[in-house]
Amino acid sequence: MSNILHYFTEFGGWSWLILGALLLLLEVLVPGIFMLWVGIAAIITGLVALTFAIGIKVQLVTFAIAAIAAVLIGIKLFKSDREQSDQPLLNRLGDQLIGQTYTVIEPITQGQGKITIGDSRWSVKGPDTEIGKIVRVTGVDGNKLIVEPVEN
Repeated sequence: MSNILHYFTEFGGWSWLILGALLLLLEVLVPGIFMLWVGIAAIITGLVALTFAIGIKVQLVTFAIAAIAAVLIGIKLFKSDREQSDQPLLNRLGDQLIGQTYTVIEPITQGQGKITIGDSRWSVKGPDTEIGKIVRVTGVDGNKLIVEPVEN
């Protein structure tokens, strides 16, 4: 650990810039978006360290503050993109089926059964229901749809 601190103490801001560049490269090789923000924080710390004569302790505090700020900004940026989708249920098929009605093809007994949706069979959970009865999807539990009988 002392070797790493010695490296950062001796090379100052340049070591932070190198670390930032390596983290950005790592982000390209292993996508996940997290290394991007930490890499940006390291680059900011390097620029601050090159601009002002600050010790290693101040550099570490600067890095911690910059990393937290960068991650929070990244979360805010990506969260707003998800909320603005014109199709929020696009990859959530089970949620798209809520409110739809389907026919029971395998009786629901002891809370378990099957329905047909298009050319697929779906496992369902709900009150006991006979084959041929109509059920409405009311929710999703993992890979099973939650249904309730539709009164005629």
